[in-house]
Amino acid sequence: MTGKNSISYEELLESKKGFAPKLLDVKSKSFSEAADALKEHVKSILKEIKEKKGPVEKFVIGKSFARKKQNKDSPFKRTQFDTWNLDGGLNGMWNQTYKKEEFDGMVIFCAVTKNVIKDGGDKADDDDDDEELFNHHDYAKALKQQIVHYFAYEERDKALGNTTLGGDKEEKKKGKAGVLYIVFKVKKEE
Repeated sequence: MTGKNSISYEELLESKKGFAPKLLDVKSKSFSEAADALKEHVKSILKEIKEKKGPVEKFVIGKSFARKKQNKDSPFKRTQFDTWNLDGGLNGMWNQTYKKEEFDGMVIFCAVTKNVIKDGGDKADDDDDDEELFNHHDYAKALKQQIVHYFAYEERDKALGNTTLGGDKEEKKKGKAGVLYIVFKVKKEE
């Protein structure tokens, strides 16, 4: 794992608090296919949380970023969580916001790099091509919006805590990936 609050997904489901990856790779999918696959992925995550921890009182879908670790010999890989540097992004979001608001956990469910949106191109995830037309952060934000809209207007899930589509952590210069996550609170027994 990477980051001082990161744990395995299994540990998160059992009892620990923190954040964990359960990544779905959307490379080689159209935008619509990626959005649909991610909606189903988030539904399955929520179902597993309910089965293992109890009913979800509140959840929020968010977007942040991940940088490449400082080790120059180690490439950034969107599907390998241990190659990410989370400082200022996910680590900051968890520690400065969600942990303080007593959320029970964060699941990182997708990382979008530039090559994901280039027709499934085969360039490395840490390619520094700066074509603004293919901005992976905006693409990740658009996927997030699709997921929020789905839970708000199709599922009409009252546990959805998103009140706006903004508020995302931005890092366009060094952010190798736009990262999508879900944070959740489980209903406490009275």
